[in-house]
Amino acid sequence: MKLISCHINRFGAISDKDFSFDRTLTGILGENGAGKSTLAAFLTAAFYGLPGDRVNAKELTVRKHYCPFGGGSFGGTLLFETDAGDKYRIERVFDEKSEANDKLTVYRNGVQIECEQPGEYLFGVDKDAFTRTAFLSAENLDPEPGKTIADRLCETVSTSPGSVPAQKAIDALDAAAKKIKQGRGKNGELDRVQNDAAKIESDLRAAQAAANALPALQEQYAKIDAESKVLNARKLWASYDDLQARAQEAEKRLAAANARFANGVPDDAEIAEAESKITRREQLTRDADTPFAPTSRQAELAAKFEFMRPDEAALSEMENKASLIRDAQAVAIPVANAQNLSPEKPKSAGWLFPVAAIGGLLFLAGLIFLILSMTVPGAILLGVGVFDLGAAAFIMIQGKVTALEKTIAITDPGGAERARRMQLDADLSALLAPYGYASPDGALAALADLKRDLAELTALEEQKAAIAGKCAAAREQLAALDTELTAFFSEYGIESGGEFRAAMNALRGAIRDREDAVREVEKAKLTASEFAEKQGLTVRPDGGSADPGKLDALKEQENQLLVRIHDAERTANEAPELEEKLAAAEERVTDLKTRYARLTAARDLLAQAQENLVRRYVDPVKEAFVQYADALSSFLGKSVSIDPQFNLFYEEAGAMHSYRHLSDGEKTVAALCFRMALADNLYDGKEQPPLILDDPLVHLDEENLARAVALLREVSEKRQILCLTCHPSRAV
Repeated sequence: MKLISCHINRFGAISDKDFSFDRTLTGILGENGAGKSTLAAFLTAAFYGLPGDRVNAKELTVRKHYCPFGGGSFGGTLLFETDAGDKYRIERVFDEKSEANDKLTVYRNGVQIECEQPGEYLFGVDKDAFTRTAFLSAENLDPEPGKTIADRLCETVSTSPGSVPAQKAIDALDAAAKKIKQGRGKNGELDRVQNDAAKIESDLRAAQAAANALPALQEQYAKIDAESKVLNARKLWASYDDLQARAQEAEKRLAAANARFANGVPDDAEIAEAESKITRREQLTRDADTPFAPTSRQAELAAKFEFMRPDEAALSEMENKASLIRDAQAVAIPVANAQNLSPEKPKSAGWLFPVAAIGGLLFLAGLIFLILSMTVPGAILLGVGVFDLGAAAFIMIQGKVTALEKTIAITDPGGAERARRMQLDADLSALLAPYGYASPDGALAALADLKRDLAELTALEEQKAAIAGKCAAAREQLAALDTELTAFFSEYGIESGGEFRAAMNALRGAIRDREDAVREVEKAKLTASEFAEKQGLTVRPDGGSADPGKLDALKEQENQLLVRIHDAERTANEAPELEEKLAAAEERVTDLKTRYARLTAARDLLAQAQENLVRRYVDPVKEAFVQYADALSSFLGKSVSIDPQFNLFYEEAGAMHSYRHLSDGEKTVAALCFRMALADNLYDGKEQPPLILDDPLVHLDEENLARAVALLREVSEKRQILCLTCHPSRAV
């Protein structure tokens, strides 16, 4: 087949453009994006169409990729001539989405013919095989070394996306068969399953043996259990007798506790009353033992008036004098006009101060002795000191009065009233002096001090008398309470000895002991009754007491037999499951043997098919490759050959070398010749499509590029070639 020309209305980036093709070698040069790949895609679409878009397809499909943006007729026309001389014209108009809406018109020698897919009609292969053989690029012109003939043929003509090369399929089948059963090893799945089946069968025999041994074990256990129950019953009755003995001991303790309460147990009211009396007695004891304790002020007053205390007559006289003084103070006194006159000092002023100082020291010493509980010396010193101070005060006042009289005689010749007042004050002071009372504020102030102290002393004496009466009353009540409490505790056999709190504790302890004894008796009887009921003790067995050693030995034998019976039952119960597992394992063995037989048969059949495939295609492909060998040898400068496995060799210096020692550029040209030989064989007897090369010479240097171009020109004499490139240096 020879392509003549094509016209593209709109297809991708190409719009309303004509292309003409040389019958041998056509070179198409264009920059990236100029439409070279689009032209190749159009040629394929002209023969095989475009796939339709899937519903809701999100990715960019081939149809969407080449659909023009600006509208217009999406498609074009292709003219070509077959090897038989028939001229064909293909007209295609593509729908934007659906392949069903595409329009295809095919003319042969000017006459329209019915043809659904021109490519399959002319070339005898589908679209995928066509693109694998007619479209070659630098990426797919480097066959991997070591592939078999079948593998390379599959790569050339396979149409399934997940196709597996023949040798890989054979290897996969062989590997799958070896997983089931290895040659000399015992690690295959079949060996493991057979071993598992043997183990299951052994376990099943053990389970069946355990089931057969169970009756004898159970009979032996029944005999030992019967003997053990007799011994255990004797042991239980012995335990019941012990519980009964405990109940009897508890009853004895209760009887002893009841003996103390022959007249009955005191109730809570009696106990509370006795507690109240004990508390009252403790309070009365504190009251009876609390003496009067005067304060320091009270002690001072008692000492002060211990030896000299004014009676009612003296106090009445003092009060009369005080009344005269108050009456005199109510009378007005004329004011004196004498000038430059000073009163006369009393003559006693020189020795009065030492006397007063001695009296003050004696008073302080007596007060200190009283505080230190030295009553007699303190009282004597205090009395002497008070007398000394009173005498000093009287002498001082009398001296002042005398001096005042003399002064008045000088300054106030008519001051008889003042003199009378002074005399009244002196008279009252004289009455107060024996009791140690004097005041710089006058006799009335000193009398007020005396009356105040006497009132305090009277209150002190009354308080002391009251406390004494309270102590006496407390002692009387204590005696009565002691009698009552002694009688109360004696009734319950408790000797108090005056320690009634301890006696109450003893009584409470006795009551608790009795209550504990009652509870202990009840508990012991209940425990014995419950034990008998729980253990089912109704009839006492004959014979002696239980032998603990023999009973323990029987229990040990029972436990050992129970373990053996349990193990035997567990093992015997596994028998049904083991039978199922054995059946499943045997079924698995049968299945694996069947699968192994099928896998090995499939492997052998596939190997035979591969061998037949090699015989069918190796010679024709080798013959086709020989047609290109001379051109390839001239390109390489070396003699080339190919073996039955399609491995390429070249001769140099009399020795054969592998194709892998060639440079990348040389490998590319060798692979190109090999792919053309495969394609020639694929399309043998059919139309040979043109060979479309997408920049396959990219790996060649300048020298090898010139050789390759010469090779392509030579090959194009037999087969039409379209060479697309984006660089002028690789243009043909």
